[in-house]
Amino acid sequence: QVEIEISSTIERLTSHDVIAVQRGQTPELLMLSARWNSLPFDITTGAGGGSGAAVVMETARRLVALDPLPTRGVVYTVSSAMAEGIVGLRYYADHPSILPSPGAGNDELPLDRTLGHIFLDHAAPEQPSHGVGKIGSGSGRVLAQMLRTAAINQRRLVVLDQSAERRFYYSYSQSAFARHGVPTLYLTTPPDNERLAPLQADEQTEGSAAPEGFDLDASLLVDLLTTMANTTHFPREQTALRP
Repeated sequence: QVEIEISSTIERLTSHDVIAVQRGQTPELLMLSARWNSLPFDITTGAGGGSGAAVVMETARRLVALDPLPTRGVVYTVSSAMAEGIVGLRYYADHPSILPSPGAGNDELPLDRTLGHIFLDHAAPEQPSHGVGKIGSGSGRVLAQMLRTAAINQRRLVVLDQSAERRFYYSYSQSAFARHGVPTLYLTTPPDNERLAPLQADEQTEGSAAPEGFDLDASLLVDLLTTMANTTHFPREQTALRP
């Protein structure tokens, strides 16, 4: 006979999302998101520890340094409580944020002005991945084609979800925004396999080396967001978004 006694304490905590806005020349917006509260961190794979958040911050640093700045504005968010039901992003989607606007009082960031959303789950900090992982089809055709072009520019392949039965689509970002009609790219680092050709250094630059993982993903996002931000006529999706 074995007797086991387990005591537990339930505590309600308040966590915070980090939101920053790079204002554009038009009221239209794009979003780039990641999560900050995933532990433990595995340095060999980049899983956990907010590796996606690090790439989002590096991407923002590069985008704000562009001259000229992108035409459309970009909202950067780093959210918490993702594993508990995408609480952070879901709250943002259900409650349009109001941020101070220099010289104009407060500025609302409604989803009807948000043309597209990119969520980066995690990146590989040590080794560059030959593929770009894409979860679900809630991005629609427009963002999917832009992603494919940006990946080809880096000689990478877009790798679709290899574990659809795990329902990652509902676990993180896409369902929160797709139900509001906002196309979302859910990106992650896929496992490399024999279908992916080795990622080589730029053959046109003698002695150059293949970029590290964080740099490669940040470069991809800068290319992708710049295209999204400067496209003259950003086509609206006419079909319903789905997993």
